[in-house]
Amino acid sequence: MEKHILSFPRMGVGRELEFALEQYWKGLLPEEQLHACGRSLRQKHSRIRLEAGLTRGVTNDFSWYDHVLDMTVMLNAVPDRFRELPAGDAATYFTMAR
Repeated sequence: MEKHILSFPRMGVGRELEFALEQYWKGLLPEEQLHACGRSLRQKHSRIRLEAGLTRGVTNDFSWYDHVLDMTVMLNAVPDRFRELPAGDAATYFTMAR
């Protein structure tokens, strides 16, 4: 029997991503460490799903901030007021988010 879930909590069991984002926004966490936190969470979540016996992968269940913002960026539907900022830059992404 196939087993699947539609999504997975993206912040982490201990809200690791939330705390890392807050530290990044305060300038206390370098971008590289923020990305390391994201990688670690994605790997951990994949392992949890495998150990739970899920047979189908989950796609697009991770976001740094918001899935609607992610789609906006993917479709290049960035509002004009942000177009002068560097595309693909974490600072630009979070400026749009906040």
